[in-house]
Amino acid sequence: MSGWRARTALVGAVAGLALVTAGCSAATPAAAPVVVATTGRPSAAAVMVCAPEAQADIQEAIGVSPASPPVQSYVDSVLTCRYPYADGTMVLTVKDLPDVPAATAYLSSLRAAADHPVDAQGIGQAAFTVVGGSIYVRKDAKVLTVDVTGLPATFGPRAQPRSAIAVTVAALIMNCWKDA
Repeated sequence: MSGWRARTALVGAVAGLALVTAGCSAATPAAAPVVVATTGRPSAAAVMVCAPEAQADIQEAIGVSPASPPVQSYVDSVLTCRYPYADGTMVLTVKDLPDVPAATAYLSSLRAAADHPVDAQGIGQAAFTVVGGSIYVRKDAKVLTVDVTGLPATFGPRAQPRSAIAVTVAALIMNCWKDA
């Protein structure tokens, strides 16, 4: 995707955030996530990405229900939550780091390895999208990744580009983390 098209998709996604509620859902919560493996303890903010409240918010924002409850794991300071849909999977990960400099360095290393990163303004404390539509966002000592490469190029009842789905979900999570 060209830089112009990526920015256009990003602007469209940000405009679509008006659909996202101001808080972290008052909607009926979805099913509890299936926990696969756990070592250590994830931060409270990390756990939010797979919580029933986040599931309900994501479902409302993108207009698609998961085919089954999300599957959550926590290994080596990374919480992973897989959202399975009938025609693909979206994966949210949160890397808990010891402090802001470590998180900043980690995000910088991800950016350096990324294919054509494009800044995503107004989301978290630093964010960028990559070819394929995924987004990486830093908030304090946490780095969120919304990996949408397992989704079709357009997704949901509004046939949104998967890059728009990623930005919408990232902004929704950042809104939930504002007080976390």
